[in-house]
Amino acid sequence: MPYVISEVIDDERYVVVETNDAFIDEKFFFPLERGEPLTPELLAEKPDPYWVQGPRRGSVPEIFGQFALWTIKENVKDIIEAIEPSVHKYIPVNLRVRGSSADWGQYFLLLPGQAINAVVIDETDFAEGRGRAAYEQDWTLSPFGEIVLDGGLIEGRHLWRGNWGRKGESSPFFNYLFCSDGLVDRIQRAGIAGWRFQHCKLKQGC
Repeated sequence: MPYVISEVIDDERYVVVETNDAFIDEKFFFPLERGEPLTPELLAEKPDPYWVQGPRRGSVPEIFGQFALWTIKENVKDIIEAIEPSVHKYIPVNLRVRGSSADWGQYFLLLPGQAINAVVIDETDFAEGRGRAAYEQDWTLSPFGEIVLDGGLIEGRHLWRGNWGRKGESSPFFNYLFCSDGLVDRIQRAGIAGWRFQHCKLKQGC
């Protein structure tokens, strides 16, 4: 069964990426969140070092971020590549933690290489309720209700975003990341924390 990915809610383990520079947000982070094509001009805006404020408790998690833009450690990248090779892109970052001189290892910005809008709107719960009328008010997926996906569209896929974003336009589900149960199993067996997985139902023959 597929899952929708979100951040683990734990104030003690939260990592803050320092993106308080409006210029960097607009030129680098926002285009990545929308899934825009990588260009030399975009990559030239990558902050180096990649400063973060570490968690209050414990070491830097192997996954941190939110919505469709996540920072992952190399072992997470290896798991994704093992199950779905040569589909996704990764931007290496020079991670530095404020107040720490430790070497935390190699991290990457994860850029999902496929977008599939597989949400079955009429059978899915949104922030304003279930079905199309609620969707037209607000396409935010309910974190507590049922999410139904078209199984035919995602068959054989393991990691995908819900849509490609477009600057200045509404692109439903562009900021959601979905994955297969196979990827969830590998992440959990490796003891990797940072993602919360919300189960989705499959509908065949849509």
